[in-house]
Amino acid sequence: MGPDSVDVADTLENLSRISDFNGDLAKSEVLYKRILSIRKKALGADDITVGLMSNNLALVYLRQKRYAEAEPLCQQALAIEENISGQEDSAAITLDSMAELYQSTQRIAEAERARMRAAVQRARPRYP
Repeated sequence: MGPDSVDVADTLENLSRISDFNGDLAKSEVLYKRILSIRKKALGADDITVGLMSNNLALVYLRQKRYAEAEPLCQQALAIEENISGQEDSAAITLDSMAELYQSTQRIAEAERARMRAAVQRARPRYP
């Protein structure tokens, strides 16, 4: 195990959740960036965990009203999640983030479309 191992990223993810809970968004941002760097390097840019962490970093930016930085992360997360079978729930969560972003930036029609897409993702049948 080294500083760029997935195990380290897992531990950093736990720390980032604590930081999120405590409202330490600056620390969360640093942690999520590090997690993304590790996971992209170890697992590839299209790995589902890269998508999930991209959305988590986007949520930090949304809470800080850093919308221009949040949007490409949401788009990246959604592109990954929609390309992996069985990730409808993850895609729906990211679409909810996008809807929040659009709503916050007065892009109401886009927010409504994102919410509808999230509902469609959630309504898809699940197969074991």
